[in-house]
Amino acid sequence: MKKFLVRFAVLGWWHLPFNRQNKERIKGFFFTLLPFLFKHSQTYRNWKYTRSLAKSDFRFKPEDFPLGWPTDPVDVSPFNPESSDNTQKDNSPDTAIIIHAFYSDVFADLLEKIKVLPASGKIKLFISTRDEIRNSIESLLKQQPHPWYLEIFANHGRDILPFIKIAPKAIEEGYDLILKLHTKKSDHRLTGEVWRKELYNRLLTADIFSNMQHLFRQVPRVGIAGPAGHIVPMSLYYGGNARATGWFAYRLGVKPTDLQQLQFVAGSMFYIRSNVLKPLLDMGIDESYFEPEQGQQDGTLAHAYERAFALACHATRHVVVATSSTTEKLEKELTLHHPFTW
Repeated sequence: MKKFLVRFAVLGWWHLPFNRQNKERIKGFFFTLLPFLFKHSQTYRNWKYTRSLAKSDFRFKPEDFPLGWPTDPVDVSPFNPESSDNTQKDNSPDTAIIIHAFYSDVFADLLEKIKVLPASGKIKLFISTRDEIRNSIESLLKQQPHPWYLEIFANHGRDILPFIKIAPKAIEEGYDLILKLHTKKSDHRLTGEVWRKELYNRLLTADIFSNMQHLFRQVPRVGIAGPAGHIVPMSLYYGGNARATGWFAYRLGVKPTDLQQLQFVAGSMFYIRSNVLKPLLDMGIDESYFEPEQGQQDGTLAHAYERAFALACHATRHVVVATSSTTEKLEKELTLHHPFTW
């Protein structure tokens, strides 16, 4: 009964018709006025930590992070635009499309969108899926025109753990640009299907795909391009992930004051330059760091990693932009009230 009531209260809070900023004000009012009622909850502890992060004199302390997690710094210097040749001036960058295919029906629709992408530069699909639907995924892959690679994973770490396991293979094969996708359903939200379709429509049209290849070739400082309208402020959307996000920031050398000013891509689908991704892959994150799958809607390492892509982008001196950007104008299209994110 207690679990049911807690879940009911959380869902009620998430669906209140207030924007994100007002919700944060309401939360702050009650947590400040009645801390004794909430002090043992994870939500309250996370709120306290995010409040600390906002202070100008805040410093990361290794003892604040989960026991056993390494705190050694990651060298990001080889991957910034000034120190590496990460552009191809004459040809479109080869593109690896990495997809975590958890739902075969959504994957079939996704492949139809990929079929119409212009063949400018080499394209290869790197697919992760679960053993239960392996045969149907293989059958669908055999019907599409691009070369592909398929790997099977347990249902662990959402779309993130399979991605960080399969991405090194794409980089080793020389792919400079990666398009990260997954068969998102977000069944816990009434608008999950709308969110997925909107993400796909702002990543996978022929015009957007061609524009992204051109943009990443011509503008070295672009590190991530996310779906227009789905780039949100870190400070408003820590959710239950502030401490783990701080761990990523600490290891990547991102200052707390910088962290507060950053934005990340909600939904974890975007174009990313391989040099931005490499420092995250160098962190040595083991699959044991990822929590067992229990239907969590926030507060897991996978949710924190969603934010860490933006930290790596900043650490390597690249920028996050929207897919509406052009070489003449880099757009951010920052969303202060994202209708799909908790």
